[in-house]
Amino acid sequence: MKDLKNVNKKPTDLDGFNPDKEGRVSTGTIGGEMVYVWDDKEVISDSDGFGMLVGKQEIPGRLKFNQSIPLDRFNKIFKGE
Repeated sequence: MKDLKNVNKKPTDLDGFNPDKEGRVSTGTIGGEMVYVWDDKEVISDSDGFGMLVGKQEIPGRLKFNQSIPLDRFNKIFKGE
């Protein structure tokens, strides 16, 4: 995540939802493009990121190791490569 710039952890408050007040989902830029980041470790899709940021979607507690994670993503998340 060393290329991540302009990090903003402020939750987006929409009526009817419980926004992420812990700052687990943030926005930032990588190469000038806005991205959503989960727990400062993983870039996630725009739809998942927005959903989690506004509280429409639950934020997972942690990754489940029974999920299939490609080796390059695993290294990026856990080894910072």
